Amino acid sequence: MQTLHLDLKPVAENYVELRYFVNNPNQYEKRSLCLTEVADLIELAERDYYVSSLPEDYTVTGRRLYNWLDGSDRTLQPLLDKHRREGIVLAIATSEKLAHLPWEVLHDGNGFLVQRVPAIVPVRWVSDSTVKKLTIDGEPENRALQVLFMATSPLDVKPVLDFEGEEARILEATKRQPLALMVEESGCLSELGYLVDGYDRDYFDVLHLTGHATLQDGQPRFITETETGEANYASAGDIAQ
Repeated sequence: MQTLHLDLKPVAENYVELRYFVNNPNQYEKRSLCLTEVADLIELAERDYYVSSLPEDYTVTGRRLYNWLDGSDRTLQPLLDKHRREGIVLAIATSEKLAHLPWEVLHDGNGFLVQRVPAIVPVRWVSDSTVKKLTIDGEPENRALQVLFMATSPLDVKPVLDFEGEEARILEATKRQPLALMVEESGCLSELGYLVDGYDRDYFDVLHLTGHATLQDGQPRFITETETGEANYASAGDIAQ
């Protein structure tokens, strides 16, 4: 996943400066935001989000917050589109009353960011002189590469692939490197999901799929199998899910 930092700092009585960057906090873009546009949301947050009652509509609040950050020049949307295939941690640093706003319900008009696949996950980030960069990277481990392999060969789909030969070639190509290869035998995405759910979230480093692909109604599809072996035309979203 990629981490996109948003740093909101007061610069005048009724304005904040938004600085956004990916890796280097000294290489940032910036723009000015007017607090008047979200003043009522701050009051709403203090009244409803931190007491027992619930707000009437998370979607409206999330959409307004997203539009405020995005602005009329659509600053935020291109950044999210650029990294959307990787999944994004949206690290938001705020202070004072801005910290009360429910950033977790950011909504782009199509849905909540946290509901995307891969997800865009807003988190609260503490920005100070000792915290230069938020990272999701842990310490590197000296271990075998953990690979999950699934081949699909549905009924009546020709030609039949030599997936056993491909598996053998993977093992041959990596024989000088430590490799832990697990094979999902069914070719079915739901069965693949059950297998993955049985391990920690970051257990597998690589998912290797082999099979046929085609266009269906003008859209790319990867041909997986149903639980009974028939062809299932899967989208990229189906595979990611």
